[in-house]
Amino acid sequence: MSWPRVILVIVALHSLGPPQAQAQQRAVPTQELTRRGFFEDFAELDLEALLKPDQGAVGLATRSDLSLEDAPGVVSVISAEEIRRLGARTLGDVLRTVPGFDVLVDSLGRSSLVVRGVPRATQNGSSEKILILFNGQPLNEGIDGGATLSNLEIPVGGLRKIEVLRGPGSALFGAGALLGVVNLVSSTPEEFTGTAASVGFGSFGSQTYDLRLGNVFGDVNLSGFVHFDRASGANLPIPQDTQTFRDVDQLAAHEPAASLAPGTTTDGIKAIDTEYHLTYRNLEINARVVGQSNDGYVGLADALGTQNNLSGRQYALDVGYTRIAGPYILQAKVEYTRSQNEQHLQVYPPNFILFSSSPTEGTRFDSGVFLVTTLDSQRFATEGTAQRTIGDHHLEGGVEIARESTFGLGASSNLDFATNAPSNTIDALPGAVSSYARTSTGLWVEDSWKAAPRLNLTGGVRWDHLGDIGDVVSPRLAAVYTLAQGPSLKLLYGRSYRAPSFDELAFNLPGLIGSPTLRPEIADTVEGVFVWKRSDLLVSADYFFTSLRDLIATAQPFDPRAAQPFENTPGIHTSGIELEARRILDSKTSLFLNFTHASTTDSVTGLDVPDDAANLLFLGGTFAVRDWGQITPSLLVRDSRPRSAPDARPAVPAYALFDINLRSKQLYKTLTLTATGHNIFNKAYFDPSPINGLPGDYPRPGRSVLVVASYTF
Repeated sequence: MSWPRVILVIVALHSLGPPQAQAQQRAVPTQELTRRGFFEDFAELDLEALLKPDQGAVGLATRSDLSLEDAPGVVSVISAEEIRRLGARTLGDVLRTVPGFDVLVDSLGRSSLVVRGVPRATQNGSSEKILILFNGQPLNEGIDGGATLSNLEIPVGGLRKIEVLRGPGSALFGAGALLGVVNLVSSTPEEFTGTAASVGFGSFGSQTYDLRLGNVFGDVNLSGFVHFDRASGANLPIPQDTQTFRDVDQLAAHEPAASLAPGTTTDGIKAIDTEYHLTYRNLEINARVVGQSNDGYVGLADALGTQNNLSGRQYALDVGYTRIAGPYILQAKVEYTRSQNEQHLQVYPPNFILFSSSPTEGTRFDSGVFLVTTLDSQRFATEGTAQRTIGDHHLEGGVEIARESTFGLGASSNLDFATNAPSNTIDALPGAVSSYARTSTGLWVEDSWKAAPRLNLTGGVRWDHLGDIGDVVSPRLAAVYTLAQGPSLKLLYGRSYRAPSFDELAFNLPGLIGSPTLRPEIADTVEGVFVWKRSDLLVSADYFFTSLRDLIATAQPFDPRAAQPFENTPGIHTSGIELEARRILDSKTSLFLNFTHASTTDSVTGLDVPDDAANLLFLGGTFAVRDWGQITPSLLVRDSRPRSAPDARPAVPAYALFDINLRSKQLYKTLTLTATGHNIFNKAYFDPSPINGLPGDYPRPGRSVLVVASYTF
């Protein structure tokens, strides 16, 4: 079905509308009244009432909703109202403000997630160490293990909240939850009923269009979200690239230079994202369809090209059923995810010369060197869970069976990167990709025991059998003690793992060699947590120590013409503190702050791990502006990033970014305006490139402004 037809279908369904009497039978929350225009000014709103509903419970630390104080884990919850106040448009925008998280880009402009100072597997790593869920369904795929290969950006405008678990999650969620879990929770008609449309325009040719729907048809609750985004990009200056240094050899051989530097990055992006949520009595259906593409930023080999394009599509569907049978709560779910990824890359620019053994003789590629890949996979899974309370014990358990496999694989080029043999056409690369599949079975059980009036103990374990890897056991233990005045103390231990991805095991793409004998990455984490939550204040502090072993990486930095095998490295240790505070000063003013310090060292040498910031700070507040609306200024500070030992470049400089978000009152009926300014002071800042990559690191955008008009029907 085409995108216009999808939009027409959900609009038509909404236009049927429920009888007015049915719509009035349920309680209408404050957020919905605001959107409907019942308030003339944000100054009339109680910030505590806006924040409290979405902060009350979280389902990531267990499979049951618990308060932040009682949850046996280190959890943050970002409500829809907080997302709007920050002016965040994507998941990356939100995670940059969460303690312990850092978001970097690679040479192709894709987002890479770093948590608690743990580096990416390779320079082209994505989110493989974090499990990203959409209403509980994994968006991670088997090809690279992460969720950002198909999802170059994940919009957040249709979400009710985002739950973030920092620390081990494999005891409940299995593979992929090595360092944390992020759950994207859709909005439902309980939070929003009606039709809301928004249109935005801004810097770098940005255009954004959102359509949000929510309705009730008797026992059927239906909500939908359609997002379209397009931008030409910042086109940031690149004075030199890696081809600049290769040109020294070409000039010495009396050949013309090939580098396109000085030039600019290519940052154009186009994305459409549709999300649907339907409930009928005990039945729940979630669907998500996304299609995205970008222009390749710098290029695979850090050499500027003019013909790069990355495109990804992902289809996710899950159907769940819940039944209460006596003392048992039984749930069953079936999931299907299909991910398709195509990359058309100009690895080296026109007039690139591949020199042979002679420094003066080589093969010229008049149009450049190209690499075309198709990396598709699909996942079927079924899961059943049961819960029961017996006395002071709350017991949970479940079984999951999943099958993930590749299809439609392809890799072709006009250069055989393994043999350096050129071709006049784009031909298939022998042995680059091969079909791969994994069948996994998981069993888990957990007991939450109220051992004393103020003491809760949690113990759980999960066993996973992966057909290509073997058995993995993930235990967890937690003790949560509530003090007399309300604060909670937590002592936590957990083991988690990440299974090797398909490309790490079986693909031989340029620069990388798969190793079928790879072992899973294993993390053992100990955490001590303090949480104090009142109606107007939330304060949390935690200390963490994680020992990671068998990390999967390559011995040398990425180079397309110098293939490196993936291997299990001894590992690293990371430890640090995370502080978070939110305060509501009055009904019009709130403040927020978080700080992270992480120290990451090699477990063998004891040296600091490069390319990650040791200190991260985020702070700001929301203030009502009388007779106008509200303003939310915020400051994001990243520490400097050290280099690896052979790299003579100075550390990547620290930086501070100041953002501001302005939201107007209802200007006409329900019409509102939002103006978001990022990097207001136009700070020049960079993300680190590898030792043999872009000499000046990866530049990030300067000042930008986005103005969005929204109207609720």
